[in-house]
Amino acid sequence: MAPEHVWERMVQLYALPGVANQCLALQRHSGVSVTALLTLLVLAAEGHGAVRPPVAARMAAISEAYQAAILRPLRKIRDELEGYRNGTHARQVEALRDGLLDRELDAERLEQLQVLDLLAPPESRLQSADPLADACASVARYMLALGATPESECRQALCHLVAAAVEDYDGLQIIRAMDQALRGA
Repeated sequence: MAPEHVWERMVQLYALPGVANQCLALQRHSGVSVTALLTLLVLAAEGHGAVRPPVAARMAAISEAYQAAILRPLRKIRDELEGYRNGTHARQVEALRDGLLDRELDAERLEQLQVLDLLAPPESRLQSADPLADACASVARYMLALGATPESECRQALCHLVAAAVEDYDGLQIIRAMDQALRGA
């Protein structure tokens, strides 16, 4: 689980069609950390197993604290500057927004390192059975640890992300695996 490799895989996954929109919708509506969620998906897809429920709970708490203290304030400032983009100093405002986005990405990399540290011990994860089942179980445990009850729209977003991360499964297999994971998480 080399951090740089996991980060690169996350960036590739995020760039796939529809993934960014689904991630941001889950972030807005369910409070997920996109970094934590994509890290879980990458690890499961690469055969590192599903996160154990107590570890998912610790990860959710760590990510939520980090999001609240670091990432949300950075995002809020960047978003607030949006209203100043058409003013006299539009170029400077845009440069500042770009710089804040770079710092946001740096902060997300630090969050990912915290998540990977938590997931590094083999006992933090169950032995890999199947990448699809592992991805769904990890996502379901993380969502439940956040206190999110995945409703229809949320389940669709999660299934879309799993489909992007774990290839060679059809939509029905993914839906069934996600439903089973959410029932058994």
